[in-house]
Amino acid sequence: MPALGLVLLFLITLIKCDSDSTPYVKTLPQSVGSSGELIVIIGQQHQESPGNSIRKEFQKTIPSYFSYEPQFDVEIYTHSDFSKLIRQFRNLLIVDIKDNEANKEASTVIKKDVWALDQMVVYIHAKDSAEFLEIFEKDIDKIKEVFNYQDRLRYQSINASISDPIAQEKIQNKFDLTIDIPSDFILVSEGDNHLSYQLEKMDYLSGRAYQVVQNIIIRVQPFVTDSVFSHSFIIDQINTKTGKIYQSTKDVGLSIEEKFHPIFTEINLNGNFGVETKTLWKFEEPLMGGPYTSITVHDPKKNRIITVEGFLFAPKFNYREYMKQIEAILYSLEY
Repeated sequence: MPALGLVLLFLITLIKCDSDSTPYVKTLPQSVGSSGELIVIIGQQHQESPGNSIRKEFQKTIPSYFSYEPQFDVEIYTHSDFSKLIRQFRNLLIVDIKDNEANKEASTVIKKDVWALDQMVVYIHAKDSAEFLEIFEKDIDKIKEVFNYQDRLRYQSINASISDPIAQEKIQNKFDLTIDIPSDFILVSEGDNHLSYQLEKMDYLSGRAYQVVQNIIIRVQPFVTDSVFSHSFIIDQINTKTGKIYQSTKDVGLSIEEKFHPIFTEINLNGNFGVETKTLWKFEEPLMGGPYTSITVHDPKKNRIITVEGFLFAPKFNYREYMKQIEAILYSLEY
């Protein structure tokens, strides 16, 4: 499964994973709630501290966007508020701070499908607030990764169900790889070493319709040197190759916004080394732009480099969920 290595490593090295979460999964209701929505359950006496620290951490801004947008939408409830309805939300963080034998050793525990299908529950056990903050600070990045990864799987499940068979056949025949392109995307550009798909639609805000454009690019090239994974090379490839594919109405090519420092992350995809890049794209004229995600990965069997990229134009809307949809497509890459 795409990008599984990171999460499996996380589960093995950091978090205790309970495989016996629910013995009767088929009887569970479907989970509720939205992607990026996080329900936190914590004792009344801990609502302010460490409750405020939890809220602040999960609501940090997404760094690769133009303006503030929280990483998660957080709602905090007490244990007494933990009703049957709340238990069905898809992303739950349950904080257990109590000085008892069960919390003798602080721990972070993951369970899937506890009260609902397609649910991710993370428990943090600690004997007091100080111990909680210590383990929370240590584990927070990987906890976020678990929730984000689960959201990605949900989007990938949707994409797989509406994947365009014509696009699949074309990509398979041209590049000998698969990636789930939803059927509402259309092919807008093709070259010897690239395919580009686009979804242009109108979404509504306050009763008015505004344009949203999502783009997916697939590129392949021979593997010659490890320098293809250097940060400068990746940005140059976007500016030169993607810049030729996408031109503004003033014939200005797409380029990366130099004022923003791209975020580079080493990844493992299909068991092979790769680099994920998150940055911002722009047209100089007319002035426009948005978030951009690029994944460059090695295919040793064919001695080639595969690059899949996606970017968004949605100036009237928050970016987070549109980019999660794009990234779910990118990470469906298999070869």
